[in-house]
Amino acid sequence: MVCKKRAKAIKSIEDRLKSNIKIVLLESVGNPGLRLPDIKKITDLCKKYETLLVIDNTTTPILVQPLNLGADIVVHSSTKNMSGHSAALGGVAVFRRVNETNEKLLNHKYEDLHSIIEKAGKKSLIVICKKRALRDIGMSANAFGSFLTLLGLETLGLKIRRVNESVAKIAKVLDKKLPKHIVVNHPSLAKSIDLENYNKFFKNGCGPIFTIDAQTQKSAFELLDNLLLATQTANIGDNRTLALHMKSTIYRDFDEKSRKFLGIADGLIRVSVGLEDPQDITNDFLKATTGESYALKLTDDII
Repeated sequence: MVCKKRAKAIKSIEDRLKSNIKIVLLESVGNPGLRLPDIKKITDLCKKYETLLVIDNTTTPILVQPLNLGADIVVHSSTKNMSGHSAALGGVAVFRRVNETNEKLLNHKYEDLHSIIEKAGKKSLIVICKKRALRDIGMSANAFGSFLTLLGLETLGLKIRRVNESVAKIAKVLDKKLPKHIVVNHPSLAKSIDLENYNKFFKNGCGPIFTIDAQTQKSAFELLDNLLLATQTANIGDNRTLALHMKSTIYRDFDEKSRKFLGIADGLIRVSVGLEDPQDITNDFLKATTGESYALKLTDDII
């Protein structure tokens, strides 16, 4: 059944590409649904139909390297994993160089850019961005915000390793120990429909997020109110563990049909694991849910 759904999704993407669209935007990891796309197949389709592929790699810097997989542009919200401290708003766009042969941008659907490509050559994408985004819209980072982001970047590798070692362990323990009506979701879990893609493309983890569905908004609020360690705020990739009820915050203005399509259940809580001791994070959620403390050894419990 899962294979059939994936095949149908890929076919749907190909059908859309045949309609001469110009850009495909893809998240490396769905947020907050945690669906994992088959990046290789989508990349191949975009190459076949000469369509630019933009991958939002905010959740998985270092873990996924989209340019090596065939993406044309990679974007990050640097406010998240890169800075890690929520103190600086920012974004990053990384461009591949323009190819001398078999270049997508030379397709007729990008003809309004051909004069820039002819002048700028390999660095055309950067020039286009500067002209259309920086000049016309005015997007540029302030100096102090950039300084704070660079401070965060100095420890990015260490943060990514620490968090991604913790998140799958925490999700697995909570999936086993929480009451059965509370549903834990992470692609590493045996029950996940994305386990195959997780094992294939995300051998070092898929970012800091897992979700808990408490079934009702009331139950979700009670769980969040009982947490002592996790901070309630609408960010991810922070040095601190964060938790947020989705329906009443980010998706508050979405209608019921849209929320259902996006998988935003009434009791859905998104958790972004931080740098704290994974034992403390686990116990915080267990105690908030059951009122009891557990002396768990995470490594033993995983085995």
